[in-house]
Amino acid sequence: MNAVSHSDDKNKSPKEPTERGLAGLVEGHLRRYIRADDVVMPSSGLYHQIMREVERPLLRLVMELTGDNQIRAAEILGINRNTLHKKLAEHGMLPESAAAKRRRERKLRRNNG
Repeated sequence: MNAVSHSDDKNKSPKEPTERGLAGLVEGHLRRYIRADDVVMPSSGLYHQIMREVERPLLRLVMELTGDNQIRAAEILGINRNTLHKKLAEHGMLPESAAAKRRRERKLRRNNG
């Protein structure tokens, strides 16, 4: 992986976020995240890395708020339910279906007794 050194920047004082509200909080955290490794920063793929890091807790929170109701969660997020399902699968966050839970429990009972 190619890397960009930003050690020359470590003596500079961190800038204050230029945004307010959530955007300002995100900007501040991103500044700290990118500077977390004072020697090496990825030279490519940062956008996708950040989006993935932000998407996972957002999905987790909305699924928690909706009691794992994907239709309602998709509505809140403003995305299609199939898109939400795909994103949950990508993050390994799909809740176990009732049928899958019953199959797993039957298998456990067979194996234990």
